[in-house]
Amino acid sequence: MNGSAGPRLKVNSFLELTRPHKIVNAALPKVAILTLGPNGEGTGEWSVQSGDIVEEEQVVGSGPQGKIFSPIPGRVIKITKITLPNEGETIVAAIALEGSFKRTGKSSTLNPWEEWSSTRVFEMLDYFSYLATSSSLEAPFLLDPRARVKKLIVNLLQPEPYQTGWYHLSIEESQSIVTGIKIIKKLYSPSEIEFAIQNHPKDYAQQILSAFGSGSYTVTKYDTLYPSAHSKLLSGSKEHLILDPESLVSLANVVCFSCPQIETYVTVSGSGVAHPGVYRVRVGTPISALLSECGVVEKANFSVVLGGPFRGAHLKEDFMVTRMARSLLVLSQTERRASTEHPCIRCSACVDSCPVSLNPIRLYEGLREKDESEGLRLELHQCLECGICSAVCPSRIPLLHQFQLSRKQR
Repeated sequence: MNGSAGPRLKVNSFLELTRPHKIVNAALPKVAILTLGPNGEGTGEWSVQSGDIVEEEQVVGSGPQGKIFSPIPGRVIKITKITLPNEGETIVAAIALEGSFKRTGKSSTLNPWEEWSSTRVFEMLDYFSYLATSSSLEAPFLLDPRARVKKLIVNLLQPEPYQTGWYHLSIEESQSIVTGIKIIKKLYSPSEIEFAIQNHPKDYAQQILSAFGSGSYTVTKYDTLYPSAHSKLLSGSKEHLILDPESLVSLANVVCFSCPQIETYVTVSGSGVAHPGVYRVRVGTPISALLSECGVVEKANFSVVLGGPFRGAHLKEDFMVTRMARSLLVLSQTERRASTEHPCIRCSACVDSCPVSLNPIRLYEGLREKDESEGLRLELHQCLECGICSAVCPSRIPLLHQFQLSRKQR
C-alpha cells in the first residue's frame, strides 16, 4: 500500500552524506551543560548548587516536562544564564566530570517488565520523565495513561535531509525498537500496528520486520519527500499513536534497564565534516567538543546549524547537545543560502510548495498585523513549521520564524 503524503516541493530526503556506517559512541564530555527544557528552553528549578557533587543519573533539577538527570558524575561548577540559538535566554547547570560512574562500563540488570502491570510501567515512565516524539519535526510529549490508542504507527521515515539516525537505528537497534513496540502493546493494547517506511530500494526496515515476527501488522510505503515524516501527514486521528525509532529505543532503555534519557543520537554531517555519521552523545556535551571529535574542516568557511537544513538554528556561538537534538550540520556557503530580506514579489512560490495547502505569505502578514480572527488561528494551527516556504522564498522573508514566534506568544 502506498502513502500519498508529500509536499509539492521535490526535496528528496533519503540518506545524504552519512552512508551506513556504524553508530559511534561520542566521547564523554569533560563538562556537561544541562538545560531545564528538552530543547534548551523552559523554566524550572535546579535542585543542586555550585560546589555540589553529583552521581551519574542523579536528579539535578525539574523542568517543564519533568526531571533532569545528570549524564555524568562530577561537580557542579556553576548555575548560570546563557543565550539560546533563537536569542532567548535560559538557566543552565554546568557539571565538570569527576569521580566514578554508576552505570557506564558496568553490566545492567534486565527488569522483568513483562511481568509488571501497565500501571507499574507507567509509574516508571513518570519517574524518569520519559519523553516521546513522533518525529524530530515535532515537540516531544509524555505518554498519557488515559489515552485510547487504536493504532500504533512506527514512523520509519526520514524527518529532514541529512538526518539519518532513524536509518542507522532501524538496522543496529532493531531489537530495541521491537521491544519498545511490545511495551506500547502492554500499555495500550492497540488493535493495529503499522510500519511507515520509505518507498525506496534500500530495505532498511527488513531487520525490524523480521525481529517483530509474524504478528499482525501493515506496512505503508511513502515517497521520500520532505516532510512526509510529520505526524499530521501520517494520520489525523487522536487514537493513533505515532512514535519514531529514537523514542522506541529510549522507551526500551527506560523500562528494561531503568535508564533515563541522558543520551541522544545526533547525525553530524555536511561538507565541513571529515567524519560524518550518527553519534550516540551524552546530553550536555558542548557542540564544539562534538565537532572537534568529528574532524571539522576550517570553521571560518562554514556555518554550523543545530537541527535540519529547513528548521535548524544557525549557531553564532557554542551551545550544547540537548535532550532532543537530532542533527548537527556544518554547511558551506553554497549549501546555506543567506541574504537580505526584501518585500514580497507575489510569486506564490510559498503557496505552491506548502504541503498542507496554506497561503504562508497571507498568514505571515496577518500575524504581523496582529489579526486575531478564527480563520488565522486555524491556519497557524494547521502549519507544520516545516520551513519549506522560507526555503523557496526569493525575497528571503522569515516566514517560519514568524510562525514559530506567534505560536509561542499564544
